Amino acid sequence: MYYNRTWINTTADNFMQQLDSYIHWYHQHHIKLSMGGISPTEYRWNLEIAAYAVQEFVRSSYWGVLLR
Repeated sequence: MYYNRTWINTTADNFMQQLDSYIHWYHQHHIKLSMGGISPTEYRWNLEIAAYAVQEFVRSSYWGVLLR
């Protein structure tokens, strides 16, 4: 998207739109092998599901009684 491109006739507003679009794509859709081959959004979503599962386990188990 940004490599091998001439920016000579690009306005500041157009550049900012392009940059915003790239940042959105980078945070939402690109695949990271260090995160198990999923996007950062999917990774955060999976962490939230895991955190919720742990909370529910603690609430509904013997550990929940001990930790309260």
